[in-house]
Amino acid sequence: MIQTCPSCGTRFSVPDSAFAGGPRQVRCAKCGHVWLAGAEGEAGIGDSFENSFEVSAPAAFEPPPIPMPPPEEDMPLRFGSALPSLPPLPRLTRGQSLITCGALTVAILLILIVARHPLVARVPALAHAYAAIGLINDLAGLELDLQLTRAEKCLVSGRDMLCIEGVIVNKSSRPLPSLPIFVTALDTAGKPFTDPGGKPILAWTIAPESGKLLPGETKGFSLTVPYPDQMIADFDYGFTDDSQ
Repeated sequence: MIQTCPSCGTRFSVPDSAFAGGPRQVRCAKCGHVWLAGAEGEAGIGDSFENSFEVSAPAAFEPPPIPMPPPEEDMPLRFGSALPSLPPLPRLTRGQSLITCGALTVAILLILIVARHPLVARVPALAHAYAAIGLINDLAGLELDLQLTRAEKCLVSGRDMLCIEGVIVNKSSRPLPSLPIFVTALDTAGKPFTDPGGKPILAWTIAPESGKLLPGETKGFSLTVPYPDQMIADFDYGFTDDSQ
């Protein structure tokens, strides 16, 4: 049979056996055009052509690639996605709720009472609130500044003595009474010296002077006692407070 190139019109003589398997792709040997030729070419008995042709194998059918979904860990959650449900939280009865709230309230109150002095030291504005409900009796002590300026061994009339000196400063805007001052000697471990019963043995109280300290006023105090045999490393001091 005769096949004609649809591009350049060149005619080729093709044996019928070339299309025994059905249509196939052929390429023009003159212009290189490729087309799908079938067995319905022109009859060419007795014709001869010098032109040649190239027949390619039937094109294999390749299905389009199937898109693969992304890995499960990278897939975004879509609205309505089925997620595992969490176990329901246990519900408290009315009585259990009241007991829980009461326990929390009591715990908070205990913390506010036990830690009142550290809290006031951090937030001085709380001092008046505590004093109003009677939890702090020495409100003046929170507004007075106590400074120990000297605490050492000294020689007085040929004797070894312990000389303690300091000042009290009124930091408030109102007159305040002086308060008793305690001074306790500490050992090298930072603990007070005590008797077998646990009572401090090197502790002294300095009575306040009469009168009040005006706002911003500074008043000094001093104490001289025989120097003890123990090795004193430091001192603890402050205003006495029976409420602590």
